[in-house]
Amino acid sequence: PHTEQGYFKGRKRTKQIVIQGKFKERVPCDDILLGDTYHKPLNISPLVYLAVPIFRRLVPGVILDLFSEKPRVVMLMGGEARTISIDKPGEEPDMTGELSEKNIEFMGAFNSVQHRKRILRDPKTASNYEYDNEHIHTFQFYDDIIDIYNFSINLPFGKIPLLHFLNSQPMTFAVVRKDEREFFSFKVFHEQLVKKK
Repeated sequence: PHTEQGYFKGRKRTKQIVIQGKFKERVPCDDILLGDTYHKPLNISPLVYLAVPIFRRLVPGVILDLFSEKPRVVMLMGGEARTISIDKPGEEPDMTGELSEKNIEFMGAFNSVQHRKRILRDPKTASNYEYDNEHIHTFQFYDDIIDIYNFSINLPFGKIPLLHFLNSQPMTFAVVRKDEREFFSFKVFHEQLVKKK
């Protein structure tokens, strides 16, 4: 994000994740979760307890398990994707190019991206839809909250360093099923983690 070149030029975004592939079997949309999973407790202020109910109301399908020995924050992938493209094999978009919502009718009749996000964010309604195993699915996620370059969380009142918050763990991006089986889990190591060791 601190370069004048490429994808981030002229954009407020600090992170983009693109996932592209074919499901091996048909999977209900309420069974696929995207988020962060960790192997040791986080350093979180007890004040965060106050924000949990608000966040749960805003994101109905979120699993917020911040205070356990193995914390995780995961939500329904189809409801959080900024764009989804569903294509025949060989016709999928270039992951490094501009991505847009495309062929979503293969999944269901949605009026708009916002409508699709609202339906697939709630487990009750997402359970009526599925990811097929015939097409290539391309999911795009981006935001300006998690800053990987500076290893911080950007909030309206300032930046929170991730090193202390994550208890010196790498940031994790994972896709899991409801039963906690992982599709994948990527760990993002920042130079701050290496310096601390």
